[in-house]
Amino acid sequence: MARRGKDSRLLLSLVNEDRLRAILARMLSETEFLSDHGIRSLSKIHKEHPVSMDVNGQHYSVSYIPGDSDSGLFGGNSNWRGPVWIAVNFLLIESLLRFYMFYGNTFKVECPTGSGDYMHLGHVAEEIQHRLTHLMAADKDGKRAINDGNAMLDHDPHWKDYLFFYEFFDGDSGRGLGASHQTGWTGLMAKMIHDTGVNCRLPQTPRTPTAAASHYFDDTFIRQRRQSMSRTARPGGPARSLTRTRSIGARSDWSEKTAGTNGNAGDAGGDGDDDGFSNGAPTPSRTWSIYKDDDSKAGLPRPEDDPDDPINKFVADQLARIKSNESQEFAEEIAAQNDGANDE
Repeated sequence: MARRGKDSRLLLSLVNEDRLRAILARMLSETEFLSDHGIRSLSKIHKEHPVSMDVNGQHYSVSYIPGDSDSGLFGGNSNWRGPVWIAVNFLLIESLLRFYMFYGNTFKVECPTGSGDYMHLGHVAEEIQHRLTHLMAADKDGKRAINDGNAMLDHDPHWKDYLFFYEFFDGDSGRGLGASHQTGWTGLMAKMIHDTGVNCRLPQTPRTPTAAASHYFDDTFIRQRRQSMSRTARPGGPARSLTRTRSIGARSDWSEKTAGTNGNAGDAGGDGDDDGFSNGAPTPSRTWSIYKDDDSKAGLPRPEDDPDDPINKFVADQLARIKSNESQEFAEEIAAQNDGANDE
């Protein structure tokens, strides 16, 4: 407790910095736990090197099995010996973000292990969320990993946009397994898409090294810095280079008029960033807005609005209607309450 982290925070953890690095070296290895679609429940190294023992003349072994269970144990319809489980991944991501809040940008690890690309723990959490998003996101050919090449589920207009929330997923291919309606924890995908989906690369595309990639955390921090700067004080050049030609965020409802003349969905100014300005000057071509007073389809309140205003207004209107006796349903109850108040 003597050491304080970023912003004087304290950290209560079962592992210290050295042990955390040792754990992450294996967890972020693509030959062990890190798959294209999240963190596996068992290291892939046990495919060739199963854990075995003999007990009372009986041989037992545990090996890496990425898909359906090969044993009737535990009901036979679930497998914790290799597949990706959203619940476990979510807890890992939450833990990484808490470590990041303590260590900040100073604690970096290789991700994936052996790639030579070092990230702080916020970026590591984001990378895992991107890989999980690839389970359900369609690639450039319209195929989703969870459908395992099923043409009807991938391309039929009556099926392709209706996704199953599977219980767990193949540790190698991402194929959906188990119950197909496990929204209890697989529904957590919605939060991951909300948090980091805007700059998630398309499935089956090469991973961009951190040095050239845009990240959710970078985007958040830089936007905050830009908002604190006056437009006249903006630097002439781009503050950050952003390329979204291979990102899920680029495949939105943005038109060429909205995106600017250079075809970059995030760069309306054509100057290499996504701030909507051309070297500090506003660009009229960017007319898209997420706010309800600019776009009736979006329906989001502006940041300065209280998000509870619609609820508060509804409650106030209902109370006013009841008190004014417009509703006969509550007239007798109100009269009885008023009589009781007068008696007191």
